[in-house]
Amino acid sequence: DQASDGQIKDEINRSMNADCFWNRLENFGCATDVSCLNSVSPDSLMIKDGLDRYIELLNLLNPIEMQNKMFGEEFASMLDEMKQLRASMSMTDSMIEKNTLIVLSKKILSRRSTVAHILASQRSNTNHSQGAVNSGHGKAKGKKNKPKKNKGGKKGKK
Repeated sequence: DQASDGQIKDEINRSMNADCFWNRLENFGCATDVSCLNSVSPDSLMIKDGLDRYIELLNLLNPIEMQNKMFGEEFASMLDEMKQLRASMSMTDSMIEKNTLIVLSKKILSRRSTVAHILASQRSNTNHSQGAVNSGHGKAKGKKNKPKKNKGGKKGKK
């Protein structure tokens, strides 16, 4: 029970972190005060971390191989835009084109509704499979429901 409680808390924290990432990205995209776009501000650091996670997740999903071409194109575009934004945020402040950061943020946000449900389900699938492997608990209890192979063979042994 403690392991499942820990997994639930981890999932809640990841969900809150995801919401926080999208909220900060939205604030970033609507920035009127360019000081919040500073590459070392707390918001920027949190956005960079979120971008790293989503870039990794999108790479795992491999948008090119998706069955639904519309989703594949959206994912590929979002992945490219996230990489561009991440690279732009890594430049020194004097080199950053603030307008570019805002435009890229808005593009990524515009794709969120199209891809968010798949990202969330993939993120939870990845987390659950890692949790089962790491904790060693898996779903062993589920094996009780499977029929036993030799159960019906007793009649022939009389």
